[in-house]
Amino acid sequence: MPKVTVLMSVYNTEENFLREAIESILNQTFKDFEFLIINDGSTNNAEEIIKSYNDSRIRYVLNEKNLRLIASLNKGLDLAQGEYIARFDSDDISRPERLEKQVKFMDDHPSVGLLGTQYQSFPKKRISDGLTDNKLIKESLLVQSNQLGHPTVMMRTSVLREHNLKYDKDALHVEDYKLWLDMSEVTDIANLDEILLDYRRHGGSICSNNAVKQNINVQKIMFSAQAKHFGLDASKQLKTVENLLNNQKISTEDLKNILDFVEAVKSKMQQQNYSIEYRLNHQFAKFALKKCRKTLKFLKMRLSGELKPFYEK
Repeated sequence: MPKVTVLMSVYNTEENFLREAIESILNQTFKDFEFLIINDGSTNNAEEIIKSYNDSRIRYVLNEKNLRLIASLNKGLDLAQGEYIARFDSDDISRPERLEKQVKFMDDHPSVGLLGTQYQSFPKKRISDGLTDNKLIKESLLVQSNQLGHPTVMMRTSVLREHNLKYDKDALHVEDYKLWLDMSEVTDIANLDEILLDYRRHGGSICSNNAVKQNINVQKIMFSAQAKHFGLDASKQLKTVENLLNNQKISTEDLKNILDFVEAVKSKMQQQNYSIEYRLNHQFAKFALKKCRKTLKFLKMRLSGELKPFYEK
């Protein structure tokens, strides 16, 4: 059995992007892996490109129809044979020592079931600053933001299977964040403090095309996780999120309900000695303000500073 399964789903990726991605894995310094490439019903020449590489480590799977990313990745989790599963996207580039350094860390830290790395976005250069400490990562995931770049992570297969963890089909465009929250309940998490992946940002990417819905879903998952973790009721807040997902107007009472929930979470955080400050997803908050009816009560709340959490970045 291979030490690592590199899991990559492909759907109509541009040829030059796909070739760069494939070659960045085949040229890894660490050699003991299977490269599980799932062609999710591509209608371009993806199959021809993948089959042009004569490497026994490539394990090619064709979906007869487009299952979409979450179902395709879950299929890959079931098929994976490696002790570790390294996620990777078909338009990114893994640096040569990525697998080697992640495997060494996982081997040396058996309590860690989820490991990311720093990454550099391109063509517009931006370097990630993901937290590296287990406690701080878990706190931030719950009350601030995602700390792991999806195509950088390596997961311990045994953790996923022992706890029956997969990508949630209802976490559209934020399936990774939901899985990290689920894993945070059963395993330690870390980030290597080193750039080991180049993350391609372009107009055709999933994140670029679904930014608003993605950020609203982040807050939806965050409210649900906070309610579960701290024993709170978030039903009103989740109803507001659903209205925003459906592009509906909301009221100042909806904003007030969110603020009440935020204060309840902050109180629980204080009791549990959190080191991270609470923060609403900025794009979610911005959209909520945009969709709120601009009544006199809204203006009074804004002038009083009551809406401050919605303006914080």
